Formats: sequence, C-alpha cells, structure tokens
Amino acid sequence: MASATPSQHGVPSQSASDAPSKRGFAALPPALKLGAWIGGTLAIAAVIQLAAWVVGLDFDVLSHSGRGILLAVALAVLMVIMAADGRPVSEYGLFVGKRWTRFWFGGFGVGVATFAIVTLVALACGAVAVNAERFTTYRAASATMSAFTAFPIALVQQIIFTGYLLSMLRDRYHRATAVVLSSLAFALLYHLGEPSRIVSADGFALVVGMFLIALLLSLLRFRSGTILLPAGVLAGWIFARRWFTKSTLFASVSGSAWEPWLAPDGDIRQAPATWIALAGAIVLTARSLRRHGEGRVSTVDPAMD
Repeated sequence: MASATPSQHGVPSQSASDAPSKRGFAALPPALKLGAWIGGTLAIAAVIQLAAWVVGLDFDVLSHSGRGILLAVALAVLMVIMAADGRPVSEYGLFVGKRWTRFWFGGFGVGVATFAIVTLVALACGAVAVNAERFTTYRAASATMSAFTAFPIALVQQIIFTGYLLSMLRDRYHRATAVVLSSLAFALLYHLGEPSRIVSADGFALVVGMFLIALLLSLLRFRSGTILLPAGVLAGWIFARRWFTKSTLFASVSGSAWEPWLAPDGDIRQAPATWIALAGAIVLTARSLRRHGEGRVSTVDPAMD
C-alpha cells in the first residue's frame, strides 16, 4: 500500500515514487496552462467584439457591462482546460460534499451580515446617510432582482480564481505564493477595461480592497477544502452591495470626516476601515489554516445530502 507523507502545506500527499506521472497537457508548467487559458478567452472575446461591431452594437466586452460575458467565456475555456488536465474536480475544490448547505448558506449569511455591519457603522459615524425620499417599492424590487445575480457571479469567479487558478499555482509554487498571485489576478480583473485607472487614487484603493478580499477567500478555500464557502461569502457581499446600491436607500455623505475612512464615494471596498477588518480576518484564518491544516471534502460520500 502506498504510504502518505506530509506535504509542505500540512496535508497528506503521495510520495514521489507513488505519484502518477503527468503527460501531455497535464505536464505543462502553470505559465503555459495560464497562457492557453487567457489566449483562448481573448480569442473568443475578440470574435464576440468583432461580431458586435459588424452588427453595429455599442458594446465593449472589456467594459463593466461586458464583464459577465467575459467571465462566461473564461469559464467555458476553463472547462476545456480542466478536461485536458485530466484531474479529479475535487482537487480544485469543486466537489459539493455532504455539508454543502452549511458552507454555501453559512458563507452567504456571513457575507450579508458583515456588509450590513460595516454599513451600519458608517451610518452611525455619519459617513453614510439614509436616503428615504428616493426609496420606492419599485426600486426595492428592482434592487432585489439585481442582487440575485450575485449567486452565479460569485460561483463563476470562485471556480476560476480559488478553484482552478489557485490549485494550479499551488501545484508548482508554495501555498502563500499561489494565494498572492491568484488574489492579485482577481483584484486586477476589475480594471481590465480601464487599466489606466490603477494608478488613480480611487482605482488603486479598489485594487487594494479587492486584493484583501481575494486573499481571505483563498484562505477560506484551503481551510474548508471547497469553493462553496468562499463563493457563499462573496455572494453575500455582492448581494448586499448591489441591493444597497440599486435601492438608493443609502448615500455617502460628502464632506463627512469619516467618509474617507468608512465609505469613500459610497464604496466600502475602498475604505481603510474595511481593509483593517479584512486584514484581521486574514490573520485569523491563516492561523487556523496553519494550526489545523487544509480541509478535505470526502469524495466517497454522496455529493449532496
């Protein structure tokens, strides 16, 4: 029987003599796999953009409005890459497992609750004010419909970043390196259409906030062993933010002394107070990961209870 030896990441791994040899696409280094994925995504996106120009549509696949289509294309190409890799999907954290409700709905609840707490703190400090005169039933219903798009967006993003990309990088590099690189890619995605904004004050602040968010989600993925927990947390954050934004129930108070610290331009992702809270959560999660090791979802039990 093959003996398992502890790996540098704190989880059992096969010895070098027992590990199956990789051939073909699976044997390629992460940089080439990443290049194939990005190249395929950009090629299909270019075809879509060209088709939009031919028919006269005012559409930019790299803009904020086109990000959903770009993510869908990236996911489709990623499925092909994963199939060529020939590895079990459980290695990417994609196996659902018996505790899927706890991970998914628990994470969603944490995401909504933490966003609401930060918003209430900003409200109490005067950085955000209630804008009741613009709040209507129609706006609330429209905001709710928009907020529900958080579920597919969060799942797709986590399949890409804390699923395949994080696992692929961890195969070749140290766990910390994989977390940093995948988190940086996640953060830079938000300026894909306008890369020049990164050097602006608000653009750089958004990159910092998204990078810290991605760091926490990556650590949660390793700690739980599944993408469902980080996807649930991210879905909760997106759901709450979209509802608060679309409903216009809250508005930032320009000129408030606390506004730059808690909600600059009404965006708590750019707030230093949010960064501090995220940094604290990152430290706690990293300590738990180091003490208890990576979580594993059993692939023997039924996928769903």
